[in-house]
Amino acid sequence: MVSIPARQSLSWPALFLAVTGMLLLISPAPLGLRWLAPVMLVPSFFMEPFSVPVGQAEVTVLDVGQGLAVLIRTHQHLMIYDTGDRFSERMSAAQSVILPALSKSGVTKIDRIMISHGDQDHSGGLPSLLSRYPDVPVISGTKLPEFEGTWVKCQPGDHWDWDGVHFQVLAGGDYKRSNDASCVLKVTVGTDSLLLPGDISGRVEKRLIEEGVELKSSVLVAAHHGSRFSSDPGFLSAVQPEVIIFSSGFANRFGHPASETVTRAQEVGAQIFNTAADGSLSFTLGNGNTTVSAYRKTHSRYWWR
Repeated sequence: MVSIPARQSLSWPALFLAVTGMLLLISPAPLGLRWLAPVMLVPSFFMEPFSVPVGQAEVTVLDVGQGLAVLIRTHQHLMIYDTGDRFSERMSAAQSVILPALSKSGVTKIDRIMISHGDQDHSGGLPSLLSRYPDVPVISGTKLPEFEGTWVKCQPGDHWDWDGVHFQVLAGGDYKRSNDASCVLKVTVGTDSLLLPGDISGRVEKRLIEEGVELKSSVLVAAHHGSRFSSDPGFLSAVQPEVIIFSSGFANRFGHPASETVTRAQEVGAQIFNTAADGSLSFTLGNGNTTVSAYRKTHSRYWWR
């Protein structure tokens, strides 16, 4: 098998030139234009890889069904928060969604994987990711079922900086209940921030408020996929999100997001997105504009209408 390096999609100008070059290859010989074909194809072989500017972070909440997977990319680093579900011994969200997304973006390495907690809809894709990208440091709030590799438990106060982007663990690993032991991660760039609370319940949300943790964030990925036991009004008031994202599966058996949770989100005046309806969601932290791009809208098809 020949290994073809992952490449980012062609830009529209490069794609236009490449198509023109292919047409020239089959043009009538009397026109004498075939010699231009190699020239037209050159840009597609020398594309500059996409690079996130220093002091910004590109975030994508992937549509992995009933689960969660978030890609956080800075100028020189990439982190994955949660890896989606595993559907069978041969198929996982990582294989069907995460790895193709990484390949399309031209990613050659992952710097860190953080699993909020060990529930399968958050950790199921880990083996698939590590088979493609071995030796990636793994952090988790709880033990990871069927994972025998080395991992480190997240702790409140853990923090690091990549390319002008600040990462901080606000909670994690302190509860016996798996959901409440989730790693709560905040990503901050200037005045923009993202809060990833995993599957914590209202009990942990209340504790964070009582401890005076700085929760205010531009974008909130709703805890526990929008469970009615999470996203307490007091918590939402403390976070003051401009955008709330629910990562859930279409017609999932849990009824996520719960109608009362959606109502609470609406009451704080946030824009609401749901991967089940909007597909994967992307936005930038650090450019002063957290406009969310929804895959289903940017890649509209008539059968989705």
